[in-house]
Amino acid sequence: MNTNSDRSPLSAALSSVRALAPASEPTPPTQASPGSTPPGSAKPASAPAPKPTVKAYPFRSKKQIVALIATDDGFACECLGIMYARQTAYEQEAKTTLNRNHRGFMSSHAVNGTTLAKKFLAGEVLSEEELAKTRAIVSRYGRQLAEHYRLEDIAAKPELADAAAIFFSN
Repeated sequence: MNTNSDRSPLSAALSSVRALAPASEPTPPTQASPGSTPPGSAKPASAPAPKPTVKAYPFRSKKQIVALIATDDGFACECLGIMYARQTAYEQEAKTTLNRNHRGFMSSHAVNGTTLAKKFLAGEVLSEEELAKTRAIVSRYGRQLAEHYRLEDIAAKPELADAAAIFFSN
């Protein structure tokens, strides 16, 4: 039995994006041409609609994200903010990991990650040492960051939901 609670966050997001996508408008009926099948008679069976073909993975991969974190300080800080936002409000306030929800920082990174994220989000400039610590922390979260950017891309371009379904079917 498949219920909404059994679905992954990606499946739920894909379903909601598909639900929001505009339905195609019906095509108006056309005049029958000579030799065509008259209305009301049986039509020949048509071939099923082709499945969408995807030539390449359309999203940032975990490997690409980790490589970008290593070379781009701005991107590393953006990822730090994303990881902080994935923590629950209590976890953010307490600078700890309480819920085992596979979201946000691990308990070993919670204090430093939260401290650095709050400093960055307050508009303060991080020192070279803090940037190195930021890169070391957020590079461990490629899977969560890939999921975040994938959902962000799907929200911006709903047609990517079909491509995501090819790669992430349950």
